[in-house]
Amino acid sequence: MPASPDPTAPWIIAVDDDATTRTIIASILQRHGYNVIACCGGAEMRAAMARVSPHVVLLDINMPGEDGLCLAEDVRGRFGFSVSIIMLTGSSDESDRAMAYEIGADAYLTKPCDRDDLLRMVGHYAASHVAAQ
Repeated sequence: MPASPDPTAPWIIAVDDDATTRTIIASILQRHGYNVIACCGGAEMRAAMARVSPHVVLLDINMPGEDGLCLAEDVRGRFGFSVSIIMLTGSSDESDRAMAYEIGADAYLTKPCDRDDLLRMVGHYAASHVAAQ
């Protein structure tokens, strides 16, 4: 999390078990004005959600322990549809994609994804929640 978050910027929680991926995602989003908390799994994600109300949660699917699909269910259970869920995963498995949408994911991006696609997707969903507040 940045030392002094911008109180007007949307909050993004990015959950991925790969440290390099977390760092890259957080860096890209922070450079574009978002407040970002990067988490390695479910426990860190829940701690982050206790501190801030995120606008968007980015979730990897294939992680040790709780996978991103379980975490997506948790986010929906806590926040309903006031938070957007973007699955950002290396899984191109159609059954994972179908399950993600069934659980309530708003979008599904396959890694590696284009930086501009990520920014466009996050921007779209973050703006819709900021406008609703």
